[in-house]
Amino acid sequence: MFKDVILRLPRDNRSKQQMIEFCQHYYRGNQKELKLIDEFKMNYQSNMAIKWYTKETFLYKIINKSLRTEDIEQLHIFRFFIVDLSFNLVVEYRKLKDKGEKIVMLYRGQKMEEEELKNLKQNEHNLISTNGFLSTSRSKQLAIKFATKSTTRTNVFPVLYEIECNIQKTESIIFADIAQFSDYADELEVLFDLGSTFEIISINEDKHLNLWLIKLKASDKGSKIAKEYVELNRKEEEETSIELIFGKLLIDMGQYDQSLKYFQSLLLNNDPVQNQDIARINNLIGSAYHSKGDLEKALEYYEHAYDLMINVKPKRLKDSARPLTNIGLVYHQKGQYDRALKLYLKAMEIFETCYGKEHLKTAKTLTNIGSIYTEIGEYQRALQYYENVLKIQQRFLPLYHIDIAMTWNNIAVVYEKLNNLDRALKYYQESLNMKQKLLPPDHQDIISTRNNIANINDRMHQLQITTPVTTMPKFGVRNKLQDSLSTAAIDSSELDSIKKKCLLIILG
Repeated sequence: MFKDVILRLPRDNRSKQQMIEFCQHYYRGNQKELKLIDEFKMNYQSNMAIKWYTKETFLYKIINKSLRTEDIEQLHIFRFFIVDLSFNLVVEYRKLKDKGEKIVMLYRGQKMEEEELKNLKQNEHNLISTNGFLSTSRSKQLAIKFATKSTTRTNVFPVLYEIECNIQKTESIIFADIAQFSDYADELEVLFDLGSTFEIISINEDKHLNLWLIKLKASDKGSKIAKEYVELNRKEEEETSIELIFGKLLIDMGQYDQSLKYFQSLLLNNDPVQNQDIARINNLIGSAYHSKGDLEKALEYYEHAYDLMINVKPKRLKDSARPLTNIGLVYHQKGQYDRALKLYLKAMEIFETCYGKEHLKTAKTLTNIGSIYTEIGEYQRALQYYENVLKIQQRFLPLYHIDIAMTWNNIAVVYEKLNNLDRALKYYQESLNMKQKLLPPDHQDIISTRNNIANINDRMHQLQITTPVTTMPKFGVRNKLQDSLSTAAIDSSELDSIKKKCLLIILG
C-alpha cells in the first residue's frame, strides 16, 4: 500500500531539497558521506537512481533502515528518490519483458532467526510481502554462499529463497537486472520493487545443502489489495488528496504517532495541500488521537476542523458532517448520550440532504445512532436503525464486506439484550461467517465473535433449551479490539464488556 500511495505524492525540487537537508543533518561531521551528498545535489538525474542505490552509501543505508523499521516519516522525506528508483525499475523490467523470458528463477541467501523462520512456517501457502527493495541473484550458487557463510550471530539458520517469477502472468511484480549499474556486476543482482508479494509454496530443510529452502512464487494478489484500499478511500473521500489518503493509511495501520507527525508536517511545512485540506487534516489528526484513546485531544481537533468548515463562505456543509459525527462519538464514549445523539442526528440530516437517505455515508452515522439507542435501552429503535443500515450496505457494498459483518454483530448484540437468544445466535453466526472470509483466523474480531457465540450457547444451556446446540470453545481476547477498516470498538479488557458494546464508526 505504501508504494501505491508514495508514487502519487508530488516529486519536485522542494521534496529533493527536503531530502538533501535531512541527509546533511543526519551525516553531519562525516566528511565522506557529506561529499557524496554534495555530489548527488550537483549531478543527480532521475535516470541515475539505480546507480546511486547500488553505491551502498547514504541513500542505500537510510532508505533501507527506514523501510526495515517502517519509519514512515523518513520514508516520506525520501519520496523524491524512492519514486525515481521505482520508475527506473519499471523501465528496466519492460526491457526484460521484451526479451521474451517467461519464467525467471531467482535466489536469495541469508541468515534467519528461529522466530522468523517459525512465523514463515505457520504461514505456508499464504502471501508474504516485502517491506523494502528486495535484492536477489540469478546465481543459485552465489545465494547459497551468502546463506552458509560463517557468522558470529547465534540462534540463526541458513536460508535459501528460491523465487519463481512468471513474467507473462504477473503484472504488478516489478524486478530488474541491475548488474550493469552495480559496482558488483559478478553478483548478477536482480532487484524487486517495493511491495512485491509472493506466495509461500513450501518450506523444507535441505539436509544435502545444510540449509532451509523456502520456495516462493510471485503473485499479483497483494497489489490488488493495495489498489482496492486506495480506490476505496478515493471513492469515499471524493475530493480528498492522495497526501491525506497516505496519512489515513498510517492511522489504519495503527501507526498513530507516525500519522500525527506526518499531518503536523503537512501543516507546519506548508506542503502543497489545498486550503480546504487544512480542515480535513485537523479532522484526521483528531481521528489519530481518538484511536490512541486521547478523547480530549481528539475533541479539540474535531471542533477546530468543524469550525474551519462551517465558518467559511460558502459553508462546507457536506464536509462538516464528518467532524460533527466524530464530536458526537467523543461525547458518546464519555457517556453523554443526549449530547451525542443530537450531534449524530444533525450529521445524519446533512448526509441525507447531500447524499440521500440510502447512501453509505448516511449508513455510517445511522450505525452510531443505533448504538446510542442500544446504550440507553431503546432496543426496538436500535434495531430499526441497524436494519436500515444493513439494507443500505447490502445494496451498495460487495457481497462480503467487513462493514456488513459489523452490522450483523450489532444486531446480534441488541437481540442478546432483548434475551432473544435464538436470534442473537443467528446474527452472531452470520457475522462470524463473513469475518472468516475477510480476516485472518486469529483476528481479534473473529475471536470476540466466537466468544459471544460460546456465551450465548452457555446461556441457552443454562436455560435448559431442548434444541441441541454445539458449544464452541472460548478464545483469548487481545487487549485492543479494532477492525482493519477503522471501525473502532470501545476498548475493554473484559469479555462481558466487549460483547455488550455495539461498534461505532470514526469518520476520517
